[in-house]
Amino acid sequence: MKYKNINLLLFILFLSAYNCNARFNLEDESNLYNKNNRFQLDSSEINISKNLKHSIELHTYTRFDWYPEITYNINGRPSTDYLKMKGISWGTTVNYKITLFDKISLITGLGYYRHSFTKLNKLNTQFGEAKAREIDYPSLYKVQFITDKYWYNTLNINIGIGKIFQLKKNFQIETALYANNYFMLSQYYHLTYNPEPDKSQKYRTKNKRYFGTSLLMSLEVTKQIKSSQIGLSIQVPAFDVWKTDAVFPSETNDAKRRKCFRGLSIGMVYNYSFTKK
Repeated sequence: MKYKNINLLLFILFLSAYNCNARFNLEDESNLYNKNNRFQLDSSEINISKNLKHSIELHTYTRFDWYPEITYNINGRPSTDYLKMKGISWGTTVNYKITLFDKISLITGLGYYRHSFTKLNKLNTQFGEAKAREIDYPSLYKVQFITDKYWYNTLNINIGIGKIFQLKKNFQIETALYANNYFMLSQYYHLTYNPEPDKSQKYRTKNKRYFGTSLLMSLEVTKQIKSSQIGLSIQVPAFDVWKTDAVFPSETNDAKRRKCFRGLSIGMVYNYSFTKK
């Protein structure tokens, strides 16, 4: 499935659930109108479906990813590189939720996500193993620069749909499906060395562009405390697609890489709920 279709599908589900709730509200209003013609309802008999439940959620999480092996060749040299990478990333998102009929939630949110590649293992068929990869660093020195970890600072915009299951003793479970879209703000590369005088091993750039998409399956377990809920979250990235980086030899900013079910996110959530009259 193309990553653009993921956002379209979730958006259609989002609109369908909202339209369905609106239809139910109209039916409820019509039923109340008919009843009022036959009976005199007192003020306690109101259409409670008008009072949708709204909530603001703060979600902070750490995500672990392991990526498929990458095979490449630099400048046609007589050797091949096999690169395996892992990453420990983290992020914070503020979500706005509307709970409709049958405890269906429509969700949209905005946040920060640091997409990281923190553990690199490369095998070159001629030179052996290394814990880093080559990088095109702008320098007057005619040497090959190396990075052993790097990450991208991104803006995360998401949309999702969820289902709430009420448990005993003020506990509840919410399952959800999210489509996250990442927009790159800046980049960081740690150089293993830098022979230039007065130059840091921290190489930073500010190239703003679209980075990628994640389709996430989420499970939250929270406890009700007055009008708030606090608890834990687990998310599994079912599908990821992201763009490559022209700072690395043999790569461009336009190519894409993909992975499925190769990650896990663990976090904490805090919800504040309210009702609009």
